[in-house]
Formats: sequence, structure tokens, C-alpha cells
Amino acid sequence: MLKKDDFKKRVKPVEADLQAYFESHKEAYRVKEKRKIQYLLVRTSQIIPSIKVTEQEIKQEWDKTPHPETVSVAHILFKPSDPAKNSDTKATAEKVLKMAKSGKDFGELAKNYSADAASNGKGGILPPFSRGQGLVPKEFEDIAFSLKPGEISEVVQSGAGYHIIKLLSHDTPTLESNRISIVNSIQQSKAREQAKQKTEEAANAAGKQKDLVSAGKNLGDIAEVRETKPFSKEDNAFQFDISEDLKNEAFEMKEVNTIGKPVEHTLGYAIPKLLEVQMARPGEFSESRAQVEKDYIENKSKELMQAEAKKISEDARKQSNLGKVAKEMNWNVKTSQAFKYNGTPDPEIGSNPAFNSAAFELPVGSVSTPIALMDNTAVFQVMSRTPLDEAAFQKEKPQLRERLLAAKEDSYFQEHLTKVTDELEKAGKIRINPKALEQLPRSY
Repeated sequence: MLKKDDFKKRVKPVEADLQAYFESHKEAYRVKEKRKIQYLLVRTSQIIPSIKVTEQEIKQEWDKTPHPETVSVAHILFKPSDPAKNSDTKATAEKVLKMAKSGKDFGELAKNYSADAASNGKGGILPPFSRGQGLVPKEFEDIAFSLKPGEISEVVQSGAGYHIIKLLSHDTPTLESNRISIVNSIQQSKAREQAKQKTEEAANAAGKQKDLVSAGKNLGDIAEVRETKPFSKEDNAFQFDISEDLKNEAFEMKEVNTIGKPVEHTLGYAIPKLLEVQMARPGEFSESRAQVEKDYIENKSKELMQAEAKKISEDARKQSNLGKVAKEMNWNVKTSQAFKYNGTPDPEIGSNPAFNSAAFELPVGSVSTPIALMDNTAVFQVMSRTPLDEAAFQKEKPQLRERLLAAKEDSYFQEHLTKVTDELEKAGKIRINPKALEQLPRSY
């Protein structure tokens, strides 16, 4: 393993090297146009305490969307490999059920026995669902809603196979249990509307006076005037405490000291005033020197690493001995663990399809060409190869087939669900309520 950081230590550029690098990459150090603004910010957080919410508004907000009962369950699915083995599959399910009811960890049983590839790695836990959603078979749904929290069902048969269901929770939403989130939602909505209105009024006043400070004083504590450092269009807006909309508006304004349009800000609404424009220009070596040195070392170390890796590979291929060549060139070699085609040879190599593909293509004893691994480069020699265990594969094949089928079914269902949702939304038959989505627990 050749590490670029090791080669960086070898690179000792002199001033002439950096000057030459700057001249040949001048366009990369061009200074982009920058703008500096002052802006009046109307903060929604300062308005919220004054917002009153009536009982009628709470009721109206609650009635806007349905609030069905939901259950959260964990399950273990058993799928027969063919119809003739139905009784064997059910017998296995009954055996696992006894283990579950005797106190064995349900999540571990799901990991070891469930054929549902989408949930077995999560201890069999499914996303919460309500009645009639069609996310689970009808037989499954009926039993899930009949259980008490912590209770485990008998073996349930459906078109998907045999299930063991454990009820984790049963939630019946009420207005009272959601009152705080409803009030917060209404206050946020009203505050943003008021902030928008106040900002538009202030923009009209500021446009006449060309002065944001005076316009801000008229709004009292809900407003403040801020000033940014110069920023370019490519800069991250959040690093300058502004929004993308505010940044874009700054670059729409034509003249210094003009007032822009009110735009959304992460904290409310804002009105910009253009204070300064620094036009784009060619960069100078003196102001870019630190970045030039960093880029020079980065590129030079990569060149040295690639050249060294190429020499190691070529010499080792001639001698059919990577260890010997590495030792002569003062490099240490490591031996990987045995790994499968989609496995991880070694933690410092990580998951790298190109490395694994090359390893499985080369005959035993062969040396690879240099393989790029993020910032590093590897050269390897294949030391051994274990043939496929055909008997073991045939034994595991039915379970592999079931897991793959379950994964494909889940993927197909999610793709179908997305397609149908998009079509219904475009047709105006359903609508997405972003506010409702924001109020859902993270587990959804």
C-alpha cells in the first residue's frame, strides 16, 4: 500500500516551482466577482410569542388531515421454497414461535429466521402502518390490530407465507396528544405570514429612503440590520449567515446602494441593500500562494506515488515476487484475509470493486497493475484461491433465492408506490402536506 501522505513529505517545492505551477494553472486561481450586502432581517422567532391561537383554529388544523390508528410491529416471515413444502415451512414457523413465547429475543429470531430481507436486519421491525394502507396482507393487518403491546401472535398465514407478529405499540392519535405540535405549527405559519407582510412594508419604505436602518427601527424588536463579508455566487450562503435566495438576489441587483426585493431567509424574511461590488479579475500569485503550494504538493505527490507504484508492479511482474521487490525498494508488504468477490480484503483497502475484480481475474502468483484506492495506491500479488464449494452453494441456494426474491419484491413495491404517488399527485387526486410530514416522528 502506497500512501499519498508519505509522498507529500518528499515534496519540498522551492519558490520557482510554485511560480511555474501558478503560471500554468492561472485560470484556477482567478478571483471571482464578489458582493457585499447589508440586509434587514425580520425574524419569525421574535413574532411567535405574540401569536395567539384560538380553539377554533386548533380544531380546523386538526380536521385538515385524517388521523388513523397506527400500529408498530416486528415480524418473522417464513416462505416455502415450493408449494409442496408448505407443511415443512409451517412446522418451522411453529418451532420458532415456541422459542419466541419462551422468552427468546424476538429481534434475534427475526435476524436468524425471517425471509423478509427488508426487515430481518432490523430485528423484524416494520414501519408503522394504519388500516387499509395495503402495506401488509389483510390477514396480517387484522391480527396486528387485535394484539396488545408486547403480545406475540400465533402463526398467521397470508399470501406472502407464514408470519409471527409481535405488537410493539398501538397509537390512537387524539387532538389533545397533538395539541402542542398543532399550536406550534399554527404559530410558525402565522409568524411567517406576518414576517413576510412586515418585510414587504419595510421594503417599500426602504426603497424610498434607500436606508434599511430607518426601515428597521419602525419594526422594533422583530427586525435587525446585518452586514456580510464579500461573497461570490459560488460560495456557500450559510457560511455568510444568509439564504440562497438572499445570495441570488444580491447578484440580481444592478447598482450599489440599491434596495433589493424581500426574500426568504432561514430565520424569516430579509431585504438586501448592495454595498459593494468587487469585479472578477485574474488572481495574483501573492494572494494565492498558500493554495498554490497545497495544490502543487497534492499533484506532485500523486505523480510520485503513481510512478513508484508502476515501477513496483513492473519489477514484481518480471520477477513474479512482490515481496522481494518491495523489500528492495524499502516498502513493507501485508497479507490480506481471505475474501469473497464482494467482501473486504483488508480494513485499509475497504470495499473496492476494482481491487476485488482485479484480484479474482488474475491467476495465482500474478502481480496486479497499480490499483487506485481513494488517495492511496495498491499493488498486490494473488497468493491463493479457494474454489467454489458447489455442495454448500446448492444447500444454501433455496434460502438465497428467498432472500433475493424478498429484496426484489420490496424494491419493486417501493418503485411502484413512488410511480403511483407521482401519477396521482400530477392528476390532482392526492396532495402532499409538507407540514404534516414535518410533524411525523423520525421513525416514519
